Amino acid sequence: MRLSLLLFALFPLMIVGCQSFNVANGMGKPGVVPPQIEPEPRTVLLSEMAARLGWSKAEAAGAYAHAIQSPTGDRLVFEEGSDVMVMNNMYWRFERDAVTKHGSDLLLPESVFDFVARHFGREDLVRGTKVKRGSYELEPLTPRAEASKPQKAIGNQLKGWTICIDAGHGGKDPGGAAHGVSEKQLCLNVALRLQKLCEGAGAKVLMTRTADTYPELDERVALANDNHADLFVSIHANISPSDESVTGTETFYNENSPISQKLAAALVAAVVKEANVNNRGARKDPRGLRVLTKTKMPATLVELGFLSNKAEAMKLNSRVTQDKMADALFSGLVKFTAAERKPVVSR
Repeated sequence: MRLSLLLFALFPLMIVGCQSFNVANGMGKPGVVPPQIEPEPRTVLLSEMAARLGWSKAEAAGAYAHAIQSPTGDRLVFEEGSDVMVMNNMYWRFERDAVTKHGSDLLLPESVFDFVARHFGREDLVRGTKVKRGSYELEPLTPRAEASKPQKAIGNQLKGWTICIDAGHGGKDPGGAAHGVSEKQLCLNVALRLQKLCEGAGAKVLMTRTADTYPELDERVALANDNHADLFVSIHANISPSDESVTGTETFYNENSPISQKLAAALVAAVVKEANVNNRGARKDPRGLRVLTKTKMPATLVELGFLSNKAEAMKLNSRVTQDKMADALFSGLVKFTAAERKPVVSR
């Protein structure tokens, strides 16, 4: 009897408590939608990512690298145990969790899939699109992270020299593209690395571009001429439309500029030696390229390699090779400037 009376007395209090809890959490109140609970971190297989995007598996350089590619040539590369993704030659770091081997497949954070899907306009593929979620962004490692501010000089090999570095193409002009490798982004990656090396050696560096933009050719020339650059280096990659077996690095110079020939020869020799590529030599410019004919200082155009050759394209698509290329160009510049002893103001 006493127990019944006690329960009868407590019942109204229990109802009030439940109502208070529901109201506080947005439940049981007209017009209030209960909040969605953020799902636990999930993973996705690389093969699943490819299937959902409508992409296919692609060949990748290196025993531990895995790549997928879109029908239009966009390309993603992941490496076992790494938290960095290469997307069309751009490097991005995950917020958490490196990819792991899963049989013959890779397991990666679902947030990376969400990022890629949004990047390529496939918001419809993102799980829980209608759920309120924070906007997830990967950390860009190139180009902005590398071009944000001048490198502090720690050496003096290039002290007193002003060098204009031109990353070929960009923006509306993609340059060459083959086997999923984009010339404009490859050139930018190498140019940004070279920028830091030159600045670290005491040079003043002028960059025609530091992002995916397209300065007109006359603007590139004017930047170098108006700022009295001592050297001009334009970075490109090659395409052989008729013979995919062609490989190697070559440089071009204006035949009316003997000093430009010396610069071109120094750079191609350094790249061949340090990056271990086929030597196609320093050549006279047969096309009258504006960046070589209109610049007022020693100038050269460097073709790093042939994207039309699958093996060379895969090699050039790796960060290791891009760094080697930049390191080699830097070595060539140091050797050339040491031989000249002082800046050459004009040719």
